[in-house]
Amino acid sequence: MKAIFPPLVTGTMVFTIGLSILETGVNKLAGDIGPVDPYGAPNEWGLGLFTICMIVGFYWLGAKYSIPIFKSGAMVFCTLFGTIFALFAEAPFKYGVAFDGSLMLPMIVAFILSGLECMGDLTATAKLSLLPTACDQFNLVRQGGLLNNAFSSLLCAIFSAPSVVTYTQVRE
Repeated sequence: MKAIFPPLVTGTMVFTIGLSILETGVNKLAGDIGPVDPYGAPNEWGLGLFTICMIVGFYWLGAKYSIPIFKSGAMVFCTLFGTIFALFAEAPFKYGVAFDGSLMLPMIVAFILSGLECMGDLTATAKLSLLPTACDQFNLVRQGGLLNNAFSSLLCAIFSAPSVVTYTQVRE
């Protein structure tokens, strides 16, 4: 593949994609969502810059002290720390609570599809791991995965965030 896509070509493409999404990233960082905070509110910038600094810090610590979990898990750790920081910077139900009955049916369909996707992901992962899928223990695992998916979607709704979607790309 290097003959067809040398590092110069792939690097240029990644750089171009990064430049094309830079405007969107800065707008999201400045908080252009919703009528509550003005564009460029200090708490929005503070939250974004805190998370970015944490990512760089974790990656630097992992590289300097040869801690591979810090390098590979920098994004996960910083998403967690950014969320905890946001609990103090932002309020749950920031945009209010409203109920539109016309959206109930599409949301029910979306949650059912999300649950089916989660069950398929769990089953495929178990089969590729050579674990039995026709037993009570696997049913408990699948039930826990579905409850986790539902709970994370509930938290996303409370904090006005997009719902979490389970996604795996299984290749044999």
